[in-house]
Amino acid sequence: HDVVQTYLENFQIVSAQRNLRERQDRDGDGVIRVTSLCFGTSNNPQSGFWMTGQDSIVDIGYECCGGRTCRNIEIALGIRKFDQTRLLYLGSKVVRQDLEYVTGAGSSSCAIRRLPLEPGRYLVNVELKQNGIIADHVESAGVVDVADGDYYGTGVVWPYSGFLCDYSWSHDSRSAD
Repeated sequence: HDVVQTYLENFQIVSAQRNLRERQDRDGDGVIRVTSLCFGTSNNPQSGFWMTGQDSIVDIGYECCGGRTCRNIEIALGIRKFDQTRLLYLGSKVVRQDLEYVTGAGSSSCAIRRLPLEPGRYLVNVELKQNGIIADHVESAGVVDVADGDYYGTGVVWPYSGFLCDYSWSHDSRSAD
């Protein structure tokens, strides 16, 4: 089992490290294609990694086939663990921020406030749709490493489940009568 898991993880990393322009293992009609992914933080947009609890960014480069104009573009990223567990879906349609049109080539950035992922390595899928039709879909288009960070601002780093969130406790002490 460990040998198979290691092989799959290495295969996914190698696939993700290949230049996106050269990747043939993709689906869609090809009207618009993803050409690059770049991961970073708000303090260092080109760093190549994210940090737990820090504002994080992914820049997606794309190109329309033949320099044409593409309209009504949806962009989506899927963040997964290496065992394929889905963790985050970051879709422009969900937040009503689709791209009206692009001519030739362009790029878009997705900003994640206070990244809720624990430290580790994650796979990133990317998908572009034009008018609701899949134009480009690449599994394991990228691999992003998430570095240790102080999500809660308390100085306590507590890895537990892979995903963090804001929460608080309240207490009511009543004396027993």
